Amino acid sequence: NDVMLAVVGGTIRRYLQELGALPAKSLLASVPVALKRNDGKMGNAAAGFVVPMGTELDDPRARLDRIHRITVRGKDEVNGMPYAAQMQFALLGIAPLMMGQMSGLLPKMPPFFNVVVSNVVLSRERLYLMGAELEAMYPVSFLFDGYALNVTLVGYADRVAVGFLGCRDAIPSLQRLAVYTRDALAELEQALGLVHEPPGAAE
Repeated sequence: NDVMLAVVGGTIRRYLQELGALPAKSLLASVPVALKRNDGKMGNAAAGFVVPMGTELDDPRARLDRIHRITVRGKDEVNGMPYAAQMQFALLGIAPLMMGQMSGLLPKMPPFFNVVVSNVVLSRERLYLMGAELEAMYPVSFLFDGYALNVTLVGYADRVAVGFLGCRDAIPSLQRLAVYTRDALAELEQALGLVHEPPGAAE
C-alpha cells in the first residue's frame, strides 16, 4: 500500500509539474482502511485517514519513507481503538461527504483532501470461469462533487491494476497519469536499488 501511494504521489507530482501547477505543500490522499467486524455480518467495515503524498519531494525514496511513517502511525491509532470507537470514527469520516453530496453543498465546502487512493485485494490465486482464466480486472470507482480524481488499485495474483477516474474538465489529458505511473514506479525501483538503469534508458 505504501509503495503504491508513493508511486501515485510521484505520478501526480510529474503531471502537475508539466502543467506548472505543482503546489509547494504536499497533496493529501484519503486512504480507506479495512476494519475487522465482530458483529457477525459479512463484508468489511472501513475507516480512513488522510496521508500526505509527498508530492513536494523530488526523492522517491524520501517520499516512500515519509508515507510509511504516517500510515504506520495512522493504522496503529485506528487499530488501537475499541470496536465501537472504530465504527464511530468511520461514520464521522464519511458523514460530511455524504451529507454534502446529498445537499449539493459539497463543492462549496473546503476540501478535506485532494484525491482518494484505495486498494482492494481481489485474489492472490488466479481465478477461472468454466476454464477461462481471468487475466486482469481494472477498477472503476466514483467521484464526490468537488473532488476531481479517484485512484483505485486492484491486487490480483502477482499484479496490481491501477484505475484512474477523473473529471476531464479539471484534469486535462487524464491518460498521461497512466504513463507517468510506469515512470514513477521505475524511478522508485531505481532509488531503492532494484534496477541499475534510469527510466527510459533501455528505450
